[in-house]
Amino acid sequence: MEHVGRRTHPSLLSFSLSLLINTVKLFLISIPICIPILPKVVHLNVKVLIVMGHEGCGAIQAARLPQADINKESKCLCRLLTGLKEGLDEENLNRIKDHRAADREAVVTNVKKQVGLLMNNTVVKNSVDKNELIVVGAFYEMSSGIVDFYED
Repeated sequence: MEHVGRRTHPSLLSFSLSLLINTVKLFLISIPICIPILPKVVHLNVKVLIVMGHEGCGAIQAARLPQADINKESKCLCRLLTGLKEGLDEENLNRIKDHRAADREAVVTNVKKQVGLLMNNTVVKNSVDKNELIVVGAFYEMSSGIVDFYED
């Protein structure tokens, strides 16, 4: 996944997203809730699908906990966190000494995984293949308001 948009200024991002939402039917999604809405992406003629992770994501931080701690959670939460954990390269993440850098890498890794899963979905893949839909990943750095976009 190629990094395509470094350092988008917060005010430009806000303007750009508003413009996109109004003109090309942009769709921002949260992965745990996205699967049931995928048919609506086609029905609503959505043009851009963004999977956006963010700095300090509690779900990703929880997924990085030891599996024994995750197993103490409710069945539903345990399943969700275990699924997220499986997509993270903990060995690689543990080599990163800077906490913010490791956090970012974990979130971006998850975003890339989720984009990949979306691209394996027949509805999404068919729309992308017909140039009716663009799927991109993004990382939102909440402390600065900057968003970095990633595209295959």
